Amino acid sequence: MLLESIQFFEQRFQFSHFLSIDTDTLFIARGADSKILNFVSSHNIGMIGKHLIATKWKQRYSTFKGEVKKIFGKIPPQYIPGEGVQGGCMLITDSFISEMRKREFFKPPVIEIHRYIPIPDDHLLPLMCRVCNLEIVNAFPTIHAQWRATIDPRSLDSTVSCVFHPTKLRPRSSKEIEKKIRKFFREKRQ
Repeated sequence: MLLESIQFFEQRFQFSHFLSIDTDTLFIARGADSKILNFVSSHNIGMIGKHLIATKWKQRYSTFKGEVKKIFGKIPPQYIPGEGVQGGCMLITDSFISEMRKREFFKPPVIEIHRYIPIPDDHLLPLMCRVCNLEIVNAFPTIHAQWRATIDPRSLDSTVSCVFHPTKLRPRSSKEIEKKIRKFFREKRQ
């Protein structure tokens, strides 16, 4: 779970915000880190990424709503069941990390939540963010993240989009296409 990763890095490094990316996420423009950090405009922001509502996770939340309430208590009205931030690239702000620490989310039962509730981090974290009374900022198209790629990232305007996920262009993807995409952006960086 991402909470364990945050703990791991806190024990070894000093940082303000935590950026989680998948291995098939590409930074396709220079200054992507600064562009993402510019979305942190107040202490009320907890997460930044591609905000979405997914029917599948809305249904899963409904199934496990009782367990969720046992762990977190009252669910805030601003939480939308199925709410998520696409996990290919999401920023967890220092405000969110601080609130999670105050609420003891880095201890059981929250740190062990996957034992009780089969919902992935990119849908559990927005719920936790809302429990902490923090906002979620939709950074699309700056963070052009999708579960399944529908376009080739080489066609994106790098002055608008600076992060792309996933590199694998499903359903017609192949390792060869992924290699060509990675090579294209590697050459652009040189």
